[in-house]
Formats: sequence, structure tokens, C-alpha cells
Amino acid sequence: MAKALGVSHTTVALALKNHHRISKTRRQAVQRMAKKMGCLPDPFLSGLAAYRKQHGAVRFQGLIAWVNHWDQPAQMRQFKEFDAYWRGAHAAATSAGYQMEEFRWTMDCPPKRFERILLARGVQGLLLPPHHALLAG
Repeated sequence: MAKALGVSHTTVALALKNHHRISKTRRQAVQRMAKKMGCLPDPFLSGLAAYRKQHGAVRFQGLIAWVNHWDQPAQMRQFKEFDAYWRGAHAAATSAGYQMEEFRWTMDCPPKRFERILLARGVQGLLLPPHHALLAG
């Protein structure tokens, strides 16, 4: 539609919203073209746009566990690569509204118990960085 009218996509979007920044003549032309082409607003996208406009920033989505199963857990992030993985994952999780926490899974903790801990904390996702045993052998 924008190409046919010789205007930008932004102009079309604003004209369809009847925005005051677009001249009345241009708004009417765009709206006539939309009607002619059978364009109808998508109620789901309109609802999503309204929700995002009303609520602003991304809200808390849940908890992601960074599972540290090293013999000596404090050693993991001493490696610059693993620390960079942590920082990158933490930034990505935060920007998407997730909280990321390190969960230290000690060697004496059975898998079933660790699973119950994760479930009790409401963990919605896991990040499993390489583990020391895998690196050593």
C-alpha cells in the first residue's frame, strides 16, 4: 500500500490510526486505499500494541537457573569464558524480563532432590554451562 501511494510504511501506519501528524488529505487517501484493498485491523495485534503501550517495560516473566555442578563451584566463573557466558546470559534474561540465578548443585545432592529444589523455586528454564568433569575428561 505504501509503495502504491508513494509514501513510507510509517505514514501508512499513522494514517490508518488517524494520527494528526499526517495531513487530513493523506489520511483519507490511505484509508480509501486500505478499504479498496480490503485491509482490516487485526484485533490481536491491536490488543498487543495497546497492552505494550499501557504497560511499558517488560515485566517479570520468571526465573531461569544457571546450574553450577562443579566440584568446586567458585572456580567456574574464574574462567573468563564462563564469566562472559554468565554476563551475556544474565543481560539477555534481564532484557526479556527474566531473573537469572546461579543454582549450585553439590556433588552430594541427588538429582531428584535438586529437581525438587528447582520446582519449589518455580524455575522456568535451565542454563547448563559446561561442567568441570566434562572439561577434564
